[in-house]
Parts: sequence; structure tokens; C-alpha cells
Amino acid sequence: MLSREITSYLQRIFMEDLSTFLEHTLPNYGITTTFVDIFNLEEVENAIQENTKKAVYIETLGNPNSDVVDIEKIANIAHKHKIPLVVDNTFATPYLVRPIEHGADIVVHSATKFIGGHGTTIGGVIIEGGKFDWEASGKFPSLTDPNPSYHGISFTKRLADRLHLLQRFVQSFFVRYRSNYFSSKLIHLPAGT
Repeated sequence: MLSREITSYLQRIFMEDLSTFLEHTLPNYGITTTFVDIFNLEEVENAIQENTKKAVYIETLGNPNSDVVDIEKIANIAHKHKIPLVVDNTFATPYLVRPIEHGADIVVHSATKFIGGHGTTIGGVIIEGGKFDWEASGKFPSLTDPNPSYHGISFTKRLADRLHLLQRFVQSFFVRYRSNYFSSKLIHLPAGT
């Protein structure tokens, strides 16, 4: 999703490494970040300009103060401008907060921290909620327009069909083999049916 015209919005108090990366490294690639007081909704609204192309980015619990952000209000502002809300939920984890249920479009986790346990592995998780209208936003041609390197596929049109087929296969596999391999009788696939 990164491109030369990305502009994202973050809390002023943010993880030092990431804020340094956003403020000093990404501008070398033409990527700018606007830092705002995420609790001042008027400031957030006013910071979104015509060149704001890609995302509003927040943390559920701001580091280092554990400030709690109103995800729904920030999501409403982002959606009004047809841009997705990306939420870093690393500190809160899905156990405490499920940002997609509050309007987030994409949720990211550093699996190295709480999910993976004690920094024994390096990993990350990115979840796309499935509700943001990428085509209607008009800001993501790399997802919505046909891609010649993938036989002219539009990812927003064809990928959903492919994932639906994969989901059906996984569901049938679990239903068929769960008695042999799994003790649980309930298998929940969050993508639906």
C-alpha cells in the first residue's frame, strides 16, 4: 500500500523507532507522514488534505502512555474521506480489543511481542476486515485496476472469488477430518460461510 503519495496520521507520542522511520527515512522515498493529536478530532479532520491518498494510522493503546483512542470516531473521519483506517493493535492484542468491530479496515500486530510470546520469534500479522470499498475510494489502482503481471487480474474483483473457494475447501477439510485430528467439535472460521 505504500506509494509516493501516502500520508498517514499518527499520535504525537508514538514508538520512537517507528516515528523516526516515518519522519526521517520514508521522506527519502517521497512518502510523507503528518503527525496529529489523535484525541483532537478537529485536528485529525483538518489534517486530511487532497493529497492524503492512502491511510489513517493509529494505535489502540498509544505507546508509551497507553492512551486509548476512540477507534470508531477516527474510522468515521477516515471513511468520510474514502481512506482506510489502519490500527496497530500490538499492545492490546485481539484478546483485549478487536478494532475491526469498531470500524478499523486493517489491523496489524507485531507477533514478536505478545502473540508470539517473549520475543522468541519474529513475525507480524495483517488482517483486512473486508468492509472497506477499495474501488469506490478511487485511491488504490494497484488493487482495483487490472494488473498485467497477473494476467490482467483486478485483485479486488478476482481475489475475493479465489479466497471464497479456498475457504470452502478448508471448511470441508475440517468437517471431514476433525474427528480424526481435532478434539473440538466447533470450528469457527472468521471469514464467514
